[in-house]
Amino acid sequence: KNMSGKAKAHRKRNRIILIVELVILLVLLAALFVWLKFGMINFRDIGEVKPGAISKKTEKTLSGYTNFMVFGVDNRRAGNYDTGNTDVQIIVSINNDTKKIRMASLYRDTIVDIDPTGNSRFAKCNAAYAYGGEKEAMEMVNENLELNLDKFVTVDFRAVSDVVDDVGGLEIDVTPAELQALNSKPLVQEVARASGKTPKLVTKSGLQTLNGDQVTAYCRIRHTAGGDFTRASRQRKVMNLLLQKVKKASL
Repeated sequence: KNMSGKAKAHRKRNRIILIVELVILLVLLAALFVWLKFGMINFRDIGEVKPGAISKKTEKTLSGYTNFMVFGVDNRRAGNYDTGNTDVQIIVSINNDTKKIRMASLYRDTIVDIDPTGNSRFAKCNAAYAYGGEKEAMEMVNENLELNLDKFVTVDFRAVSDVVDDVGGLEIDVTPAELQALNSKPLVQEVARASGKTPKLVTKSGLQTLNGDQVTAYCRIRHTAGGDFTRASRQRKVMNLLLQKVKKASL
């Protein structure tokens, strides 16, 4: 009986050790998964970003938010973030307490001083990135809007196309005017060439699931009523739809 009790205690201890080992293994696997995904992001140190001329009151208010820029580069070369105009320029603001997210677009054709060094260089605001990358683009925003942005996310055609495909596409109600704009200029074909995929055209209007290339092309539509104003609203709409899709996705 004494030996039997020792054997039971031994088996119980082995089971506990096995469970602990499995838990540790699962934690390590989860950490590896996150590390591998995180490692797919290309981080770039652009140095110190000059803030705009903001007041102490504004600076205090901004401290309650996480603010950053989203740049979408129109360079037609996947993975090359050194050149191109930023036809997507969105300020994202996250309330640190409520976690509410707000987005505001900077319209690409807005004429501003894009040189923060004091040597006036007036041009469309989307050209700042082409002159000096994210650093000059953010300093252009800070100077003209009196902000202190120093964080950014930059994407190109392929990055948007890939992430939309990863979540299974997005459901978008395509208007007849948007369908005509997609087909009158080969927007989907242009995106497909940049992303290295086979183009699949949008053939009808109405609510439908669009793939990555189609969604990226949808974000590029400009020649409809409202011009760049409606294009910017489509870009924000796509970001919101993508966020909602990701929140419902499995690990």
